[in-house]
Amino acid sequence: MRIIPVIDVMAIKNKKLVVHGKKGERDKYEPIRGVLTTSTDPVEVAAVFQKLGTKELYVADLDAIMGRNFNLDYLSKIIKETDLQVMVDVGIKNKEQVELVKKSKVHKIIIALETLQSLSQIDDYMTLLTPEQTILSIDLFEGKILSKSPQLNLRVHHP
Repeated sequence: MRIIPVIDVMAIKNKKLVVHGKKGERDKYEPIRGVLTTSTDPVEVAAVFQKLGTKELYVADLDAIMGRNFNLDYLSKIIKETDLQVMVDVGIKNKEQVELVKKSKVHKIIIALETLQSLSQIDDYMTLLTPEQTILSIDLFEGKILSKSPQLNLRVHHP
């Protein structure tokens, strides 16, 4: 079993911070108040996880996912200043964004069904990525796949 820490990153007052999610209501997100560190800086939080022995880190860039600021400078710093294998979800919306994220040297790029307009986008993105570089993320809410794609307007049955 692998335990992979996740940090949600969002700009508050023009500064990228690690935030605490509240039921997906992003306008209510606030900087974390953690027990592992008093810092809210993504690079410092990543370094703490590395010191605790983790090898991987999942980063969700909420600004990029919401179509706001697509600024990945902090990811490059995490990669340079730690030995973590960073996987990132930026809500990929087009091939240009795939190319930008690849340049940041992340270990894996997350393609989230939640942000896809169409399933054919996966095929488009996979012309630029290998399966080893890619994680397909499926979010569920009340048994339904969260997605903008009408092709995925499905209910998932589970026991």
